[in-house]
Amino acid sequence: MFQFSLDPCASYLRHALSCFMLLGPDHCVELCVTANDVTLVGAVGGPEEGRMPETPNVVLALQLTPSNFHTFSCTENVRLGLHCRLLFRELFHAKGVDFLSLSGDISRDNIDFELVNVGTMEMKVAEIPLLSRRSGQITLPQLQNERPVIIGIAAELFRVLILSSRDRFGSTVTVSVIGKQVVLRGQDKAVVLREYREG
Repeated sequence: MFQFSLDPCASYLRHALSCFMLLGPDHCVELCVTANDVTLVGAVGGPEEGRMPETPNVVLALQLTPSNFHTFSCTENVRLGLHCRLLFRELFHAKGVDFLSLSGDISRDNIDFELVNVGTMEMKVAEIPLLSRRSGQITLPQLQNERPVIIGIAAELFRVLILSSRDRFGSTVTVSVIGKQVVLRGQDKAVVLREYREG
């Protein structure tokens, strides 16, 4: 069983999910929930069976720790194949002041979705059907030189870069931090983001 809520930023999850909407029909999406994190994974393969392979070719992953949530609990590791577009549709009208709760477990065919407008207390309830259910956790590919870094990028610029990354860079993008610059590099192109200074 798992349950987590975002308060009051359901619209941020919608923006994050918009990246997954760019994945083609040959990709599948799983929600992986453990006691340590919640990871939304997009990978190549297996959409006709509604589940990704045991060792997926991961192309996109959004990992959140319990500290990102208002409330969080998980009693069993689960991997749930889901209709990402249905979840996105339910979140489509979410505003910055909306409270979101998602819950479910391995024995059910759906995830419970609740969206509450904090100002009006209006509630939207839905069930997001699952394509697959299994226990376990995906092992995500690790970078060779992984280091914790906090980077501040204007939200709109970040959104544009993510949404246009396939057109700009191709299927693979590497991000490097050098001094006060962030470099996004693809096959033939690179974009350098420099520290903004007020003049």
